[in-house]
Amino acid sequence: MTMPTTSTVEKFDFSKPSRLSPGNADQWQHWLDLFATEFREKWYQLASVETELQIGDQAALVFEVVRQRLPRPAIAWCFSIGTDKVPTLLVFDRPLALGLVMQLLGEQQQELPDDRPLSAIEHSLCEMMFRRIVDSLSESWPQKEPLEFEMQEVDLFPHRSRIWEPRKTVYTCNFGFNIGDGTSICQWILPQEELEGVLEQLDVPRVEFSEAGRQRMEQRVFDVPVEVTVELGRTQVPVSRLATLAAGDVLLFEQRINEPLPLVVAGQKKFYGWLGRAGNRQAFKVTEVCQSDRGVRE
Repeated sequence: MTMPTTSTVEKFDFSKPSRLSPGNADQWQHWLDLFATEFREKWYQLASVETELQIGDQAALVFEVVRQRLPRPAIAWCFSIGTDKVPTLLVFDRPLALGLVMQLLGEQQQELPDDRPLSAIEHSLCEMMFRRIVDSLSESWPQKEPLEFEMQEVDLFPHRSRIWEPRKTVYTCNFGFNIGDGTSICQWILPQEELEGVLEQLDVPRVEFSEAGRQRMEQRVFDVPVEVTVELGRTQVPVSRLATLAAGDVLLFEQRINEPLPLVVAGQKKFYGWLGRAGNRQAFKVTEVCQSDRGVRE
């Protein structure tokens, strides 16, 4: 008697982000770049204010994870795109929506306004703002004809939305708006499988891989910001002492004062060096490369 072979079941992390397929990712990024320029021009015509729109983080996640991470309070607009009327959701946290509405009213802000419910007039202006964004998305579609879209209803509680099943994979894209001295984020959410289908309709010639393309990709990678941390030292203390710590108490680190400090990248020690000062800011001077990185110290 032959025993059945036991297959290994791999655990799937629904909160782990994924991406669009490579070919469609290029078409998508091209569309977004055109949209950023189109919106900037349309917004200046409408509000006489130059508002820079930045394309931010993007990822594919299940809708339940995305929904839990949405800002509260928020205001969202549902609209469909393409001939298949693919549903999408554009989500703003409410202070950002208020800030853009105030720009429409001719008010200049150095920071976002305090959160509050929108008045009837502000709600109408907010609808105008959403339409301007969607118009820009349609007009920037890289085809001869603009992309079809249909505005639907407003959603004041997007974190409770049932527009898709909780386990539906959706693609999220952040848009950064410059308000005063800071940048605030809104989020466009689309079903990934249907978005891939919409992008497949583009007949823009696919860019063949070349040395020039490789160089551009390398430059993109080099431009990605990476968070680095200088580790001053480590120690362990019992919870009883941690609970009684007060101003003036001293903790002794394992790090000796005559040893260089490690610079940590993505949880890994990469360099050693010393703290210092550059003008009125703290600085770190790299003096060595970790052995784990090159095999020897330089």
